[in-house]
Amino acid sequence: MSKKEQIKSIVSSRIGLLQCGSPWASAEIARLRRCAGKRLEESPDAWESLFSGVPEEISPSKGVLAPTTAENAIFIALTLYAVHQQGISSSMNQYGRSFSTAVSMLGDGGSDNIRNRFNTALTSQDVVELSNHLRSLVKMLRSNEVPLGFDYADLAADIYDYQYEDSKFRVQMRWAKDYYRSNNLDVEAKKGEKE
Repeated sequence: MSKKEQIKSIVSSRIGLLQCGSPWASAEIARLRRCAGKRLEESPDAWESLFSGVPEEISPSKGVLAPTTAENAIFIALTLYAVHQQGISSSMNQYGRSFSTAVSMLGDGGSDNIRNRFNTALTSQDVVELSNHLRSLVKMLRSNEVPLGFDYADLAADIYDYQYEDSKFRVQMRWAKDYYRSNNLDVEAKKGEKE
């Protein structure tokens, strides 16, 4: 199993545990939510969720002092999920729907505010900046009239790739294509309704 597949599997299984509705799950979501916008190394409340049962190749315990790119991706995805899920009974983890497709579904999808925020996230210089912009967009998804979810395992894999110069551009292009393709379909559908 590749590292990205392992990241996706870890995020999917953690979210599965968080969706059970138990008192533990509610408390864990609250702990993760408090860590949103912080760096992993500043967030001991998230360490149990992140490190428990995670393979050594994803989260090495020897010789690595800084968080790995895999740990960052898992951490950011789980804290964003916790922000997104706050106060919503249905799951905001929607398998198969990309983050950028969900953003394109906000409001009329073509508003300057949404497009500008999305483009700003796309051009983030590093994972810390990306995380902050993603959090802003996730809050918009949560506060939509009908909250819009997306696939958090796929987001975690994209965040992992975003941390490497050779794959960052692929993530940017995939997100842009998903956003503008979905947005164009909405515009075409609205044109058809008017005719």
